[in-house]
Amino acid sequence: MATRQSEAVVVDPLLTKRAKRILLIGSIVIYALWLLNIGLTAWNIRTYYMVLNVHRGCRQCFFASYMMITLGVECLTLVILFMTFPLVLYRMARGIRIYVTILFLFIFLEFMLALVLQQEYQAIGDVMLMWNYDKNLNFFEVNYQCCGVLGPGDYNVIGFSPPDSCYKDGSGKNEDLYTKGCSTVTVQPIPMSVCVIISLVAKFIMFLALFIFMIYLKRSKTPKRRWSILHPIIRLEARY
Repeated sequence: MATRQSEAVVVDPLLTKRAKRILLIGSIVIYALWLLNIGLTAWNIRTYYMVLNVHRGCRQCFFASYMMITLGVECLTLVILFMTFPLVLYRMARGIRIYVTILFLFIFLEFMLALVLQQEYQAIGDVMLMWNYDKNLNFFEVNYQCCGVLGPGDYNVIGFSPPDSCYKDGSGKNEDLYTKGCSTVTVQPIPMSVCVIISLVAKFIMFLALFIFMIYLKRSKTPKRRWSILHPIIRLEARY
């Protein structure tokens, strides 16, 4: 029994106070980043929704589909961010370890989707999809000054006259008719806003802060052994 008591773990009270102070400072930093990221993510959701609303006339389009996916990822990220508060408050090292992994995956996914939205592409696939289903290319005709898939003659083939969207300012005058087909249109990328860039950087910094916080939290909970309580044989072997 005496031997077991002599091998008991003793925690240095000075180290404990220092660890508590460092963890407190770390918590304050993480909460500041947390509030910043919640605000930025909410703003990104608003921005993406407004852009998607502008392109509501092209729901089937490639970029609109990715915009909806990006909007969904931002909404999920906002929900996940709220998990930061209890994990840091109760200092759950194991929970934070799982959380930082999930957070990193969402940061990476958000970054990749933002890059996809920066790429321009030929709209022929979107144009054919809309033409086959709706026989309506109003979105492209208004925004890209084109008419039909290959030209205004496409409407004559199906027994219709070119719509007002095929004319400049919807005038209906022959001299204002767009002759370019919408299949030749190149869809321009959606510029990445400064807020999105700052949000990605802020999320990554919070990820690093949480990762460091988790490591220090695990180490601070590791008991420290005093040299004086070690068995004499162990101290003797350690000297040599």
